[in-house]
Amino acid sequence: MTAHALLSASSSHRWLACPGSIALSESLPKGEQETSFYAAEGTLAHSLAAAMLEAALNDNYASTELDGYLAATDHEMQRFVGVYVNDVLSRPGEKLIETRVVFDGFVPGGFGTADALVLHDGVMGVHDLKYGMGERVEAENNPQLMLYALGAWLEYNWLYDINAFDLVIHQPRLDHRPEWRITVEDLLGWAENVLK
Repeated sequence: MTAHALLSASSSHRWLACPGSIALSESLPKGEQETSFYAAEGTLAHSLAAAMLEAALNDNYASTELDGYLAATDHEMQRFVGVYVNDVLSRPGEKLIETRVVFDGFVPGGFGTADALVLHDGVMGVHDLKYGMGERVEAENNPQLMLYALGAWLEYNWLYDINAFDLVIHQPRLDHRPEWRITVEDLLGWAENVLK
C-alpha cells in the first residue's frame, strides 16, 4: 500500500478549507478501506498512463509491465489515457513520471505524488490526470497542483532557473484540459500567507 500523508496534496482542498477535518480524519479507524469501482478505475488509468509514458521515454523500460496494463484495460481507457500521454510527451523538457514531491517545509509531513512534471528553465509543467467523469476540475488556484509545484520548486530550483509553473489538469473523458500559469513569486506568497 502506498504511503499517504495526513496533509496530502490530493486532500488539500479539504484541509485548507476546514482545518478541523485533520483531527477528525485522525480519529477514523485505520486499516483497509473499501475501494469503489471508480477509485479502482482511476488507479488503473494512472498505472497505464505511467507505464505508457515510461515506455515512450525509456528505451530500457520493461515492456512486459506495459503489456500487462494493456491487457487489463479496454480500448476506451487506452484511447483516453493516450490523449494525456501524448500531451505530456509533446511538452519540451525533462519528464518525471509519478514523482514524489515534498513540501514539509510549509506543511508538516506534507508530500504528494505528481503524475508528471516537465522540467526546464523558465516555465515548469505540473500535470495531473483525472480519469473520472464527475465534475470538471479547474487548474486555476488548484491547491493540489500548487502543492505539487511548490514541492517541485523546492526539489529542483537549484537545477533549473524556474520563474513560473504551468498547472495542467487532464480530464480526457470530459474533453477538458484547463491550464493556468502561476509565477514562483505568487506561488511562494501563497505558501507563506495561505498555506502556512
